[in-house]
Amino acid sequence: MSTNKEENRIQHVDASNQTFENFIVSETNTQAFNACVEFAKGKGALPNPLVLCGPSPCGKTHLLNAIESYIQNREPSVKVSVVRFDDFISLYVECLHKKNLSAFEERY
Repeated sequence: MSTNKEENRIQHVDASNQTFENFIVSETNTQAFNACVEFAKGKGALPNPLVLCGPSPCGKTHLLNAIESYIQNREPSVKVSVVRFDDFISLYVECLHKKNLSAFEERY
């Protein structure tokens, strides 16, 4: 697996309009919305990395883009990485097999 830092990043066509302000909160995504806002604000004891899972279309990508936008607008020096779960796990397993977890830790 390549170590290119942008390789696993989700490619956005134009995510600038995907913010918390225009996210449609519903009964099925209220908990995810609240968790993402708290995560973006750096409040609470939320896990890092934050993992979102659920059926289509419940707003996972919109929420991830909203987190990235929120953080980048407030702290441009902070690096945000949106990674597909299967890519994240593949790299972890590869590093385990090579007995080189430091490469995984360095990346994430």
